[in-house]
Amino acid sequence: YGSITYGKTAVLLETLEGIIGKDTMDEAMQTYFMRYRFTHPTAEDFLRTIEEVAIKRGRATGEYGKQTISRIPQMRGLFPQPKTPQILIGSSLRPYFNQAVYGTAVLDYAVESIASDPAKWWLSDSADKTLRNTVTIRRIGDFLLPATLEVVFSDGTRVREQWAPGSSTNDRWKTYTYLREAKIVSAEIDPDHNVALDVNRFNNSRTVSANPVPARKLTNLWMSWLQLTSQLAGWFV
Repeated sequence: YGSITYGKTAVLLETLEGIIGKDTMDEAMQTYFMRYRFTHPTAEDFLRTIEEVAIKRGRATGEYGKQTISRIPQMRGLFPQPKTPQILIGSSLRPYFNQAVYGTAVLDYAVESIASDPAKWWLSDSADKTLRNTVTIRRIGDFLLPATLEVVFSDGTRVREQWAPGSSTNDRWKTYTYLREAKIVSAEIDPDHNVALDVNRFNNSRTVSANPVPARKLTNLWMSWLQLTSQLAGWFV
């Protein structure tokens, strides 16, 4: 009960802030406080206030309270970005609320694999240095949330992709292919670290070469703890 009430609430609100932006979240909280102070609001009152402020900051047309047609705001890169503003009724945040607040789905995305192979592998002496770079990402949990993927290449270029699972029949895996001379160095889902609801962030990224810095840091911490423990034990002896 405590983990769901306090822990999950905190991470779903942090994820919501990453989706709509800190300024929008601050205004929504202020609006919610002023509107419902000295009253007994429900969870739905809070969610409707978030939706209303998000649509207003997205240059909504008409009056949201009268269920008129409104422009859905762009959601900081996590939701698919149309070339022209979509005209919809309601709020694009409702699918998120239905899963995060009222549902029990688990959110877990992972970078399944990365690879860089010669594009013309059948030609051993080919002068063409083009590589076929592939990145496969996977949705392990049942939670549906558009994800951002950042791919870094050896020449320093970075490419970002937007994946909206649920828009196709095969929404568990997605493979991106890049034909270029530079090879893949790393790939990461949610590079801005906005999705706090992801239950396992260790599988959110992959690199071609191992980074020795974390291992050295853990080794230094272990040696420091061991020396301190030995010194304390020597005092007692």
